[in-house]
Amino acid sequence: MRVFYAQVVLDCEWRRMEIDSRPSDALALAVRAKVPIYVNEAVMDKAAIKTGRRHERRRRRRQAKKLALQGFDRRPEPGRFW
Repeated sequence: MRVFYAQVVLDCEWRRMEIDSRPSDALALAVRAKVPIYVNEAVMDKAAIKTGRRHERRRRRRQAKKLALQGFDRRPEPGRFW
């Protein structure tokens, strides 16, 4: 399990305030306020959802293995998952 932390930075009336926050709350606030969202590159590398054909094939293979391990007698058709 990965745990992430967020920080909301407010610049108001010549004063800067930094508030610790849950990532979901910080993102929701930034979206509503229409302000930029900054993310550490290392966090994106760990948490980003990968896309592309290679990732899709791996995901389908894992899904097929998971179904097989759940005790199903018949495996999914290979054309559908590979």
